[in-house]
Amino acid sequence: EIYTLSLHDALPISSLLLRGLAITIDMSLPGLTDMSADKLKDGVGDLLNQVAEALKADEDLDTHLRAYLVDAVAHARACLDRFEASGVFDLARAIKDLEILVSAAQAMSREHASRWAKIRTAAQAFTQNPTVAAVMGAISGSAVVGLIGAS
Repeated sequence: EIYTLSLHDALPISSLLLRGLAITIDMSLPGLTDMSADKLKDGVGDLLNQVAEALKADEDLDTHLRAYLVDAVAHARACLDRFEASGVFDLARAIKDLEILVSAAQAMSREHASRWAKIRTAAQAFTQNPTVAAVMGAISGSAVVGLIGAS
């Protein structure tokens, strides 16, 4: 049998599909929690300082992961410096990327894993969808460690 939809029937279905698409996009795109720009800048600046300090203290990290983390911190600082011009998207993406690398550092570190875990938790305070970021971080953190270990 062939089913046909009238315009009246198709509109509610289209509306539901669009709502589902919006939810999917919101979950996959980086976003920051709603806070004042000054509080966001101060908090992210502190987070980046914590990552830099942890990098200095943790000698267990692979040199490649260390280089990625250094680059990620520099990129996040650049996004923070041009926050007024580029808005939250660039900074949100930089924080999510950093969070994934911090997860890898946590998985790789022998003596400083708890420190990296605290930093990852601090990074999650800035993201709108920390559950998605946590799952992505857990999966990709293990993958990064596996790839680095294989090289």
